[in-house]
Amino acid sequence: MQYDMQKLLHGDDNDGDFDIIQVVVQGEEFRCHRFVLAARCQYFAMLMQSGMTESQENRLVLPDEATSMTATGFNTFLEYVYTGTTNMVPQTAM
Repeated sequence: MQYDMQKLLHGDDNDGDFDIIQVVVQGEEFRCHRFVLAARCQYFAMLMQSGMTESQENRLVLPDEATSMTATGFNTFLEYVYTGTTNMVPQTAM
């Protein structure tokens, strides 16, 4: 299963039949599967169920001033969400 999730994360099939949401962090766009984010992260589950504009437009911009999330950090977060593991080293951990 982990391999299948890695294929979803790194694959080119993100435009297939899966419902995609674009998350923008520090100007960098991440194409994510809504169902994966909602299943693995309560924040995204609540956002998707809220009916907010972001969830309906399939695009969420995380404002730089509202979060300490960096694009690199979000990429690491996605790696964990999709695979359950990460290559984070202590030097990059918060």
